[in-house]
Amino acid sequence: MMDLLKAQGIYNGNIDNVVHSADLKNGNVVSLGTINTDFAGEQVYNAVLPATASLATMEFLLVAQDEYDYSNGETDVEAFVVVKDVPFKGLHLTVGDKIKLAKTDFSGTSAVGKYLIPANGTAVLAVANDLTGGTRLALKITSVTETIGYSKAPAVKAEVVSC
Repeated sequence: MMDLLKAQGIYNGNIDNVVHSADLKNGNVVSLGTINTDFAGEQVYNAVLPATASLATMEFLLVAQDEYDYSNGETDVEAFVVVKDVPFKGLHLTVGDKIKLAKTDFSGTSAVGKYLIPANGTAVLAVANDLTGGTRLALKITSVTETIGYSKAPAVKAEVVSC
């Protein structure tokens, strides 16, 4: 689960339509690949997972799809997934954007002052002690005592410090 606490893309239109061949979750990160030709008349990009060789240079977008099922008017927010082969919103991040992310939706042990960064071969963000690894996208963890969703699942608050 993920909440956008403050994001420029909400107001300035920094959103692209993206599609991926596997299910994703809100709060995952991907890059834009080629235009997917299966969606005639629409500009939908293929998602590219982070790779070690491009962590320092590639822009990563935050998966930020509406957690609402329009077919039946209900959603179990905690079980929500971004379904494979269906376009979703990819949010271009800006320094200063703030998100809240469930602790189950990233890898590693969180602590205030650590960072969430892309990791090789996965859309799931990973905890890093510092930024010596050379990544373009980094979110600094500012709180580890947050909760999210109806069940008040443990979460962290993080702010984009580089993108």
